[in-house]
Formats: sequence, structure tokens, C-alpha cells
Amino acid sequence: MSEPKAFTGRGGGDGGVDAPPTEERRLLAALDRAHRAQRQLVEQTKRVVGRRFYLALHKRDSGARFVRWRDTGREGSNVPWYEVPEFIKREPASLHDWYRRINEHALRLNDEEQLRRTELTLFARRQARLRGDDSLERPGARRRGGGDAGNRR
Repeated sequence: MSEPKAFTGRGGGDGGVDAPPTEERRLLAALDRAHRAQRQLVEQTKRVVGRRFYLALHKRDSGARFVRWRDTGREGSNVPWYEVPEFIKREPASLHDWYRRINEHALRLNDEEQLRRTELTLFARRQARLRGDDSLERPGARRRGGGDAGNRR
């Protein structure tokens, strides 16, 4: 088996201080895929003719993105999922099933987006600790011992 070529960006980095930027690019690409999937689901719900509810993409200042339900009958009104079944109870069962499946998918995508952002945050913190820079530590977090792995809780 041959060794990876030096300086190609495809080497077997271990995530250390000199880790190739490929790990960060991989994490960013995963986050981008999660955002793209959220946008696609939002567009899918908006294309349904005669729908009462649709998903909207919300963005926070922190960069977090998530989808949640909106009501076409109430301008700019977000609707928690537990209220949706009450509004659609007279609709066909197939529509109930569609909303339920879409809601489950939306929850999975929101979880995926949060997971990808967390991975990026942890990567940045690890890189900072390896450089000896603790400025990215969580506010109020107390350290136990030195900066070695395994000494944090």
C-alpha cells in the first residue's frame, strides 16, 4: 500500500494543528448539504396546490437554520406542529399522512443541520486548543487540569 502524496490535500490528516483544510471543507460541505435539503423541502411544501400550511426556512443571527410550519391563512404566522392536526382534521387521510411524513422529515433535517453546526464548532475548538488558544471555549466553561484530551467534561 502506498503512502499518501505530500501536499495534495488528500493525505491522512489526524485533525491535529496542521490538519489539512480538507476536514473543515468536508464539514462545511455536510452543512451545505443539510441547508440545501432544508430549502428543497420548503420548496416542496410551497408547490402543493390548496395547502393550508407550508414550511418556511428561518435563519438566526448565529447562522443556525431550521424549518417550521407557517399558516397561509395568517400572514407571517408560525404554527407549532401540535396545532396542525386540528386544522386539517376534515381533510382526507392521505393529506394527514403527507403532513405527518413531511413534519418527520423536517425534524430530521433540523437535527441534521444542528449536528453539522455542532461538528464545525467542535472542530474549531479543537483546532484552537491545539494552537493553545482557548478563546473559543464556551463562556463560563470551567477547565479541569491542562489542555490535554480527556480532561474536559
